[in-house]
Amino acid sequence: MRCVDGQGPNSRRSECEPCSAGRAGTNGTCEVCDAGTAPSSNRTYCEACEETSGGYADGPLDRCAVCAPGRAPSLRRDFCMDCAFGSFRGEGMDNCSKCEPGAEPNRFSGASACLPCMDGYVSAGDICLRCMEDAAPAADGSSCVCRAGFVMNDRRSYCADVDECAATGTDGVCDAAENVTTNCCNQFSGCDNTPGGFDCLPCMAGFIGNVRRHDIAAI
Repeated sequence: MRCVDGQGPNSRRSECEPCSAGRAGTNGTCEVCDAGTAPSSNRTYCEACEETSGGYADGPLDRCAVCAPGRAPSLRRDFCMDCAFGSFRGEGMDNCSKCEPGAEPNRFSGASACLPCMDGYVSAGDICLRCMEDAAPAADGSSCVCRAGFVMNDRRSYCADVDECAATGTDGVCDAAENVTTNCCNQFSGCDNTPGGFDCLPCMAGFIGNVRRHDIAAI
């Protein structure tokens, strides 16, 4: 008995029947389609599942299917797996991916979309984290930056206060080269470091003028 393409003999070999689910072939022989492929409409060959939209096929499937949002095909495209923590997969996507900076996967929707971070939180595209004290999100939302008067430590774990009174020049104690428009404490007043800034103390005894300028004169 010789069957037409797309068919094979039944168990009794008494007649021909279409290749069973997940099989295709020619010359009366039905073969199991490889992982990631499925029978064509006439069952004469196996065709690869779509590689741009999450297509997959396993043994029992008679056609390629698409993984649900939040899941993606395995490397062989023979089953679906959940997106790794911090990644998502939406409609039309083939693989799981990170979100744009300043956003994270919506875990309440099965990692099928991204949500922007809440105020005061940042993300490199995987998970939103709250900025440390005295810091705020950068413009792109991917990292934290210290506010004025503070500087990030080497390990980027906290913002340290800058001691403006520890050095001469702008934002500190005026030096001989500073002009009258510079924002610093006159050398005849004094400088008091404060969290994120500094204050100028009253003029020393015997002097009068603007404590944040050079225009202090002896009485």
